[in-house]
Amino acid sequence: MLFKPALLSHSMKWQSGTWRDVRLARKLVEIANSVEAVQDGRIHIELLNGPFLFDLKATPAEYTAGLKLAIKRGWLEMHESGTFVRFTQAGAEIFA
Repeated sequence: MLFKPALLSHSMKWQSGTWRDVRLARKLVEIANSVEAVQDGRIHIELLNGPFLFDLKATPAEYTAGLKLAIKRGWLEMHESGTFVRFTQAGAEIFA
């Protein structure tokens, strides 16, 4: 059987980056779901980053990658101040 190194390395890179980021984003959304939202569905950002960084022993880079992907996928939206996030409809449907 012949292997094409370029395809193999591309596949491995894709799996190690994208799948890991998706798992990080989903874990972040799970944490957000477990936190009680305050006024207008706001979830203060420190209620996410504390458990993610200290309980799960994740790195700041992993936290950032997960948060960015959760926002990109439309699961969470971040306020322009960066102090809180809210679930979008798509994010809320994950747990429905």
